[in-house]
Amino acid sequence: MVLSNKGASTWWTFAGSRANAAIAAALVRHGCHRVDHDNLSITMDRAFVTEELHSLIQAVRSEDGEELTVPVSDEALEQLKFSSCLPLHLATRLLELRLTDREAVQSSLAEQVHFVR
Repeated sequence: MVLSNKGASTWWTFAGSRANAAIAAALVRHGCHRVDHDNLSITMDRAFVTEELHSLIQAVRSEDGEELTVPVSDEALEQLKFSSCLPLHLATRLLELRLTDREAVQSSLAEQVHFVR
């Protein structure tokens, strides 16, 4: 369910923080300026018109769900054990895969979304 009111839109995915982080990152790539997430939901920076939200969600769904990952910070890379032994692109990919709940991402994106204003 996606609820839009009072200057924000909230997509209640119940997918968990790791899945919601990956979906939130994809929403940012598709034009949302500010997106927050927690274990239950993803909150976008403004109340979108239903058609805009539908287009955003469809754009995220059109991506390969296996490739939706959590963004990795420089700090996380520095804290990775043996990071100095790995090329940066491999260390980044390793953490992306570790930090993303790909099964929950796929499941959440496959769910029917209802829009409420």
